[in-house]
Amino acid sequence: MGRVTRFNRVMATVVLATVGTAMVEVSATGVASAAPVASGTVNCRIAGSGKFAPHLVATAAGTGAIEKVKFSGKSGSCSSSAGAGGALITINGANFKAKGKLKDPSSAIAAKSCSSFTNFDQIQTLKININWISTPAIAPTVVTYAAGTTPWVSNNAGADRLNMPSAATTTITGSFATSLNALVNLDSNILNTCTATWGPYATFNFGLVSSALNIF
Repeated sequence: MGRVTRFNRVMATVVLATVGTAMVEVSATGVASAAPVASGTVNCRIAGSGKFAPHLVATAAGTGAIEKVKFSGKSGSCSSSAGAGGALITINGANFKAKGKLKDPSSAIAAKSCSSFTNFDQIQTLKININWISTPAIAPTVVTYAAGTTPWVSNNAGADRLNMPSAATTTITGSFATSLNALVNLDSNILNTCTATWGPYATFNFGLVSSALNIF
């Protein structure tokens, strides 16, 4: 009986090893069959909200020249020439999140002050992660902006339009990585004219007029 038991244990070990190998192969197959990377162009109207840290204020305060910003939102159907592997992709929408830093290169005045934010703040670095809602599914996109050289705020009918890339260096990975440009405009509810009662703005909303995400 002892020999039979040992034989059964050996067989069980062989079976388990075989099953383990099969599981690895299935897992590898799963990775290989991930959503394809799309190329082409895409244009989406977007809406959402964001936050500043520290809060934007009417007058200069502190000595920091860095302002942190993050925002997120979504879109409805997008116009697109997207394709992958010869198949045409229909983009039904997008969900996105962004996080980055703004800088005031003009002086040591805090980037959170109205005068600095509205007239001088540039993108130091900003990354946008985009998950596409499409048929068939496609891989996400990551857009990274760095080294801005112009203010990222412009006046849009009395409110701040937050412009990306604002002459920043643009890098695109994932779907649409073959594109050269990614332009994002956030039409916000932040007043463009500085006053003694401006803000404070801890949060903001966008999508009021024509906020858009364009990759081309």
